[in-house]
Amino acid sequence: MTEIRFDQSDTPLGLAQKEKVSAEFFEAVEVQLQKVNLFFNEKISAANRQLADITRNCDDFDLMTKKDVKHLKEAICEFYLFVQKLKTFQELNFEAFRKINKKHDKIMNKSTGNDFMKDNIDNSRFNLRSLTLNIRYLEPWTTLEGGDSKQAMNKLRVPPITDVVHGKTNEFLFILGVLVGISLVFLLAIAFIVNVENSGIELEENLPTIILLFRPTLLIAIFIIFFSMNMYGWANAGVNSVLIFELNPRDRLSAVQMACIGFGFLALWLVFLFIYLLLSSKLIFLSLSPYVNYIPISLDLILILFAFTPAKGTGLWSTQLFFWKLILREVKAGFIPVAFVDFWFADQLNSLGQVFLDFQQTICLIATKDIPMNFVPNYEDNNDPALLNSTSIAEIGVCGESTFAEIFRFFFWILPAYIRFAQCIRRAIDSQKRRGHHFQNAAKYSTSFLKVAMSYALQYSGKAPAAFGFWIITNVVASVFTLVWDLRMDWGLLHLEKKQILRDELIYGHGETNWIYFLAIIQDILFRFAWIAKYFIGINTSSGLGQVWTSLFAVIELIRRFVWNFFRLENEHLNNCGEFRAVREISLVVVNESEIAKLEEIMDEEKDRLLEFHRRPAIKNTNRFRNTVQKEK
Repeated sequence: MTEIRFDQSDTPLGLAQKEKVSAEFFEAVEVQLQKVNLFFNEKISAANRQLADITRNCDDFDLMTKKDVKHLKEAICEFYLFVQKLKTFQELNFEAFRKINKKHDKIMNKSTGNDFMKDNIDNSRFNLRSLTLNIRYLEPWTTLEGGDSKQAMNKLRVPPITDVVHGKTNEFLFILGVLVGISLVFLLAIAFIVNVENSGIELEENLPTIILLFRPTLLIAIFIIFFSMNMYGWANAGVNSVLIFELNPRDRLSAVQMACIGFGFLALWLVFLFIYLLLSSKLIFLSLSPYVNYIPISLDLILILFAFTPAKGTGLWSTQLFFWKLILREVKAGFIPVAFVDFWFADQLNSLGQVFLDFQQTICLIATKDIPMNFVPNYEDNNDPALLNSTSIAEIGVCGESTFAEIFRFFFWILPAYIRFAQCIRRAIDSQKRRGHHFQNAAKYSTSFLKVAMSYALQYSGKAPAAFGFWIITNVVASVFTLVWDLRMDWGLLHLEKKQILRDELIYGHGETNWIYFLAIIQDILFRFAWIAKYFIGINTSSGLGQVWTSLFAVIELIRRFVWNFFRLENEHLNNCGEFRAVREISLVVVNESEIAKLEEIMDEEKDRLLEFHRRPAIKNTNRFRNTVQKEK
């Protein structure tokens, strides 16, 4: 914002400058008032059309099927939310005009700002003091809810984002505390059992298999915990993730509830690991000990069952439905239009790439019977044939040497990047104005294919100099490409044409707290080039130490994505506010997916028309504009 300085004395020169600045001030206010009125007129017209549709459909209530009634209820709920947002829009803008005019009168030592409020703002179109829309549709809504007006209103109300975070979560905070306590107890128990002398746990020999089998579920638990922290941060900062992700604002998990799920998985993971180590030691002997490797596999199955077993009647049900639809849309990537939540989730899958590789490795080991399901020694019979015929744990490296196994691994390696690549191509096809932008983004994800191909070439060439050179070039290009895209496109930073690093609008920090953004930039640079450290360490995935380093770099990638999520949603939130790209309106007319691209094109043309309207010169003479309004009155 530009600071205006002028002579505030009562000299003739000072008075002239005051009049000039005051005139420019009211011209700017009038321009903003025109924008607010235009936006409000469009939205109030849309509200009237929606209300007419709802009323017309309520007249045919007796002829409706259950599906039609459900759709009508959703439309009324969203209409109520729409009206409440419109009221908030009125209140915020009226308060903004009031405060800025009050500030003008204080600086100028005049009452012209107060006069402007009475003549223009108080009688403005957007400042309608009685929005009767919310009353007129309560009657059909009450009818749909069996005539109980109190119950009907309770279902219509939407809790604010901050209320979901701070209020009515005491029971979940208690559960979260219990889960964190359980996690700490079993973490100490695991540390104890590993350090007990003569426990019989050959950790160095067994470590590769232990990490391989337990790592994917651990990474998923850490990801969920990080995501719950993202949700909490977004809500506290005012980033409307509910609108951006197009979630149901009345039926969704809070940040605390999501943290309970994450720490619940973490506690379960530690319990299973403790049982695994206990059965692998000489401290206890059970008849089930030969099947100890079923324990981590059972943990994988529990995770899958939790994700895909319907939990109807619980608060988890709506999240499950949303997750299933999202997974289905990722499977159909490239064949359907892409929403923000689709490519955001695909980006999360790219950071969970190690999980895909570990699950592939586990499936391959089970299919090829290379994983010893009975590796625990039978201390009563050292000649156990099952033990003699089983594969040594220390020998387990990359599963499978056949061509099919390598293709299978290659597929899992590039799957997240392919989903994102296909989405970029689809967005380029659907969007004419930003086609080049989406093709560039697709090129960015295609570098992942080259990185995987060069990794295979480096491995099978015995680290030949030529293959090593191509591997270095591919990784450097991919890292620079993705880094610049993170900072410039995803976060909206690095405005070199304006010679500034940060945006004009910041949510997480202003002034002295801007260091948060610079720290995030440094973090992204370091973590994007973490592969250099991985190379110089010389990770050998078949060794225990190599698996530890691989796990560490996988967690580093999750931390990078955790930070990335904050600034990506911030940038999307600001773009939504500036371009109205996300709305929550349910039409009673079914719209086919094939029509979405055409609708977006129409919306783009409408946005260009509005921008052209806003570029028109404002009224130059404030007094003449005030007199015109008074004559019309």
